[in-house]
Amino acid sequence: MPKLQALKGQAWVVQLGALKNADKVSEIVAKLRLSGYRVYTSPPAPAQGQITRIFVGPDASKEKLQSALGELNQLSGLNGQLRPYSVH
Repeated sequence: MPKLQALKGQAWVVQLGALKNADKVSEIVAKLRLSGYRVYTSPPAPAQGQITRIFVGPDASKEKLQSALGELNQLSGLNGQLRPYSVH
């Protein structure tokens, strides 16, 4: 996991989707990681039947994530949206 404290100012993520199929979540995460994306889920361990959100990022560059959105949607089969990222 990257040092999130090192990010100064606003950071961004792409929320790709929220799925209940744990196998599908794992498949999408693996495909995105193989393509070089930093991916995480919430909750961290997908459980069958429970909603798991898939995120790419965080990144300080909104433009970088915005330009990757088309490829992310194509790889995942989902319709991602850019969201502000906050450290809790």
